[in-house]
Amino acid sequence: KFSGDAKSVAFEVEKFLFTHLPQLQVLSKLVLAFPTSQEIVDFLSNDLRISGSEIIFLRKPKDTIEGIKKALLAARLSYELGLRPSPSLSIRELSTIIAASQKTIGNNLSLLVKLGEVERVDKGTYKLSDRGVFSSIPLESLKNSGRASSQE
Repeated sequence: KFSGDAKSVAFEVEKFLFTHLPQLQVLSKLVLAFPTSQEIVDFLSNDLRISGSEIIFLRKPKDTIEGIKKALLAARLSYELGLRPSPSLSIRELSTIIAASQKTIGNNLSLLVKLGEVERVDKGTYKLSDRGVFSSIPLESLKNSGRASSQE
């Protein structure tokens, strides 16, 4: 029987499971948990803002690839929070958000699709894949959130 707040109960349940099922401890070192909405917000908060369905960069991304991935990550988060009707962005929207030409955006999207980091949803519309989410957020950012450090 466990009691207390949600965090302490979750910790006690995890401790119980690891004690009684040691293979879970091994598995926890191999499985990468998907970033939470809060971890994505923390990662993006210095670079951009979401205002309704609009995504606004506070500082210019270091390159177009970074801009595309962060904009698509913000669109995905915005969708999950109910602020956008879709997690995808068009080439035109990306061009406006990142302040790069549509040709440059299209060329970089082709590369990201080949790498499996972006998925084509419809003609000229793209969304970030799960692989793209993981490659966009450095593991150090997740470790700093406290989630990863409890399993090291």
